Amino acid sequence: MTCTIKNSGRIDISQVTTRFFIIEDNIIIHSAKIIEEIYNHRNFITPSYFGQGPEVNTLDLHIPVVSFPMNLIMANRWLFDGVLEKIYLKKGSTRAMVQSIMNLSILKSGIKENIIPSESILSINFRLHPFDQAREVLKRVQQVVDNSLAKNKIITAEVYNKTSLDVGQSGVCNTNFDDPKNFGLASLRKNLLKNHRKFDSNQNLV
Repeated sequence: MTCTIKNSGRIDISQVTTRFFIIEDNIIIHSAKIIEEIYNHRNFITPSYFGQGPEVNTLDLHIPVVSFPMNLIMANRWLFDGVLEKIYLKKGSTRAMVQSIMNLSILKSGIKENIIPSESILSINFRLHPFDQAREVLKRVQQVVDNSLAKNKIITAEVYNKTSLDVGQSGVCNTNFDDPKNFGLASLRKNLLKNHRKFDSNQNLV
């Protein structure tokens, strides 16, 4: 999902050159403040779902094979959930298992060096977690942007999304990994077991 924020300002036509325009009213400065708010509230926009997703089976399967003290920590998640969650959130490869991934992808503003821009466009790319919902993510972004407008006295900013908001609407991943119709996963599992007989065909790892 890609969320776009269009930030427009009111520019006095008599002050359109860099000679007279004050930097406090610059639309790029306003956009930077919005970006800062989004960064500061990143965990609100994309909350962690640790303990509810595919990482649960992964941890259970690794308890017998990891060494002390990790096996103790993984076996007692009721006590060490916070520690494991921090480990998962530390790297992008594991963070995607517990949280939607958010990244700034495009920031566009201005057409020429000596012309003050009247708007800026910021695009944010999301890779949604199965337990997250596109509609809810967009609402959280809108809330953060609205708070930034009020806090920084920015005139206007419009948040919109071009893709379907029904992505992840169920809130869960309903894929049946044992369904024979899942030909791709079944083929992968068959080949892995054929070439690596000790391989445990956990769907959350493949």
